[in-house]
Amino acid sequence: MKKLTLALFTCLSFIVFTSCTTEDIDDTSTILGEWTLTSWAVDTPIDLNNDGTPQLEFSPGCLTDSTINFMDTSNAAVFYSSEVTYNTRSEDGKLVFMTSCSTDSDRMPTIVNYTINNNSVMIDIEGEVMVLTLSGNTLTMTVPNGFIAKDIDTFETTVSQDVTYTFTR
Repeated sequence: MKKLTLALFTCLSFIVFTSCTTEDIDDTSTILGEWTLTSWAVDTPIDLNNDGTPQLEFSPGCLTDSTINFMDTSNAAVFYSSEVTYNTRSEDGKLVFMTSCSTDSDRMPTIVNYTINNNSVMIDIEGEVMVLTLSGNTLTMTVPNGFIAKDIDTFETTVSQDVTYTFTR
């Protein structure tokens, strides 16, 4: 009877300890691999293409081919395919947007550290921690005041609002 109790206790201990480890591995395995930028959105609609219809959500545009690649349990590579600048000018009382993309074939990904806590992924980009939210095959990252447009002549900020990037597998 003592041997049976000891064997049962050993089996239960094994199950308890390995179940905690499996949870951690499952959390990491859900994020591993490459995530591609599929859209970005702002909080207040803007008429970025000057067609008279303000929008909240946009295709990647200049940022096509931008990715986050989670390489292992703590390292990722963040790659933005272009540097984008937004400028404005006033025409007939309307704010007109101009977009400039600077794509360089020598652009390199930034290697970052990350951690996972439930459905939140914290990425440390050169000392600044960004929190991404994981939901199935979608990863979103909100950057406070990440969309900035400046007057083409005075360089004063004319639009500043949060931007949310959406990445999918």
